[in-house]
Amino acid sequence: MFTLDSEPPPDVATVLESASPLEVSGYRIFEMPCEAWFGRKVDNNAKLLNRQFFAYLNRDSVPPWVRSLCRDLARRGRAPGFDPARYGIVRAPPTRTMIYLGIRYTIWTALTVSVIIGLAHFAAIPAGCTFPPCY
Repeated sequence: MFTLDSEPPPDVATVLESASPLEVSGYRIFEMPCEAWFGRKVDNNAKLLNRQFFAYLNRDSVPPWVRSLCRDLARRGRAPGFDPARYGIVRAPPTRTMIYLGIRYTIWTALTVSVIIGLAHFAAIPAGCTFPPCY
């Protein structure tokens, strides 16, 4: 029988809630404080980071440096004027190509949906007798 998972442990819930205001993945939440905590680039700590993230995924274990960032984000993320740039998250403005592709995909999607609706409308079985013998 299918059952829903129970509530996640508090540390896991904090990591998930912290990723939300920054609009980043859970792995990025692990990656951001690693450099500040250990004082080395993440490239040098890739094994450590991957091992800790694997432990988080499988055993719900959150290391102290991630817990520290998550508490800070939980405190500041709800405040008005929250700035993700303080945490190194800077969104690039959309390019002309991105805008063009967005408009193009929107038009293709709308066209496809309208063709499917049109075909469904005309493919509906008309009321009355269509095949003999009709009684």
